[in-house]
Amino acid sequence: MRKMTLLVGLATGYVLGTKAGRERYEQIRAKWQAAWDNPLIQEKAGVVQSKATEVYESAKSTVTDKIGIKDNGSPSGVSPYPAYAGADDSSSSPS
Repeated sequence: MRKMTLLVGLATGYVLGTKAGRERYEQIRAKWQAAWDNPLIQEKAGVVQSKATEVYESAKSTVTDKIGIKDNGSPSGVSPYPAYAGADDSSSSPS
């Protein structure tokens, strides 16, 4: 049912969009650009970006603490390369 609703919504949007045409698209785009260029909007976007960076850094710190990754990016005490049987055995040579 949800898939059908999505498809109907997409089809409706497509039909309405094609009927509106290029002229309406340009009007909408011009209004969007004018709104985006508004200094108040730019200020709020900067605040949101700053908060997103803060949340990202906090989440990154929490995850790295929980899985034990050091500052250098490698897990504590674990090689980043997988160990294969006999990989460190340099004394044996293939026959």
